[in-house]
Amino acid sequence: MACAEQWLITITLHAGRAIRHKNDWSMLVLVDTRYQSERIHSKLPGWIGKSLVMTQSFGQAIKTASQFFASKREI
Repeated sequence: MACAEQWLITITLHAGRAIRHKNDWSMLVLVDTRYQSERIHSKLPGWIGKSLVMTQSFGQAIKTASQFFASKREI
């Protein structure tokens, strides 16, 4: 299996393990600049790609994560 196929399967499996039904939510953090590529985005399943958020710094990532979890507490 090609490396690109393996990472795609791995990401999808980990997200699927965290999200079991429509009311579940989870955060998967991909820390690698390669994930910023449109070529990579197009290979992700649509249900992951539509929620993908990219940040340019660690500080922005922490702020985005905090906002995500805060919004889930309100539900």
